[in-house]
Amino acid sequence: MLKRLPILMALALFSPAVVAQQVTVEYNEDIKPGSYKTFTFVDAQANSMSEANPAMHERAVANIRVMMVRSGIREVASGAELHVTYYAARGDDLSVQVSDYGYKYPRSYKRSGSGGSAMPATYTQGSIIVDVWDTETDEVVWRGVAIDILKANPEKRGKQLDKVMETMWRKWAAIKRKLLARN
Repeated sequence: MLKRLPILMALALFSPAVVAQQVTVEYNEDIKPGSYKTFTFVDAQANSMSEANPAMHERAVANIRVMMVRSGIREVASGAELHVTYYAARGDDLSVQVSDYGYKYPRSYKRSGSGGSAMPATYTQGSIIVDVWDTETDEVVWRGVAIDILKANPEKRGKQLDKVMETMWRKWAAIKRKLLARN
């Protein structure tokens, strides 16, 4: 049994179920997060799961709506202060150039934990990206990124999506508290 222990440990460590998905949050340091009261979901149909997997699309949208409302921001049909969307790298890698979607990165945009400026990026297959941007300035407020979650076992994808969306919002909530404390 002792001879098998290293093999069992290696299998456990590198098993897809055990490897943690990478979730990051990038944000605009200059925003006043408590000032936003309304949002509208905007479907990025070309890069969402709306056609390829309608059930997962609805689950992603439901997660976004719940988390925005939990953040104290209510959904409105028009005239929102924030727009929210998501992109999914389904079959191929996905390059997200926010200017292609009509919004931009502000100068004060930072990746959480790194302090460096964020640039448009290419995300690997299986990733999901959530963007929240200010409708008045057309600048990104924050972006949540979960790497390698959509390639897993189809029966587990929904729960994985729920888990990474919750992680995104917890990370954003921590950043939001930090931003609110300094204002």
